[in-house]
Amino acid sequence: MKTVSLQSQIVYGPIDSRRFGKSLGINRDLHFPKVPLGILSNSSTCHKEEIRNALSKLDGRFMKLDAGSLYIFHDINRPFTTLLWGDVVEGLCKLPKVTIQSMFVRGRVDNTLERAVNDWIEAVKCIGPSEVQIYTVNRIPQEEGILPVEEEVLNDISKKLLLKTQIQSVVYSDETT
Repeated sequence: MKTVSLQSQIVYGPIDSRRFGKSLGINRDLHFPKVPLGILSNSSTCHKEEIRNALSKLDGRFMKLDAGSLYIFHDINRPFTTLLWGDVVEGLCKLPKVTIQSMFVRGRVDNTLERAVNDWIEAVKCIGPSEVQIYTVNRIPQEEGILPVEEEVLNDISKKLLLKTQIQSVVYSDETT
């Protein structure tokens, strides 16, 4: 029998705020008590205190933020609810040691334009993440008119973020994966 070492466990998917904290405790305590536990989230519920409390107990928080303004946020994310961009940013600001994951695209919506990038940088600065991960789509999305961004543009966004905030970022693209 071969022994497998589990280095970390990542949780993702819809979050039910009524059971989220309890289910995380069960996963960690019963199944893998010494394995770091993280989450990949679209950030849509991080403005809720009970969610933030549960997220704070994790070892890693990988939270999405693709926009620096309400307009771009709604254009990219197209939330089904009345989710407000400001609530998401405020929730992210209150989380400890968060990693921001940001996807940049062109086409039907373009968050690489100068104003969109500057707004995004201001939001990231407010949040003060421990790390930022920048990437683009790497396969054809279901939504028509969404196009990938060249690695050079992603690198320029990364450099601009560092210059304006001193916050480090990592660029992921087809060329680097």
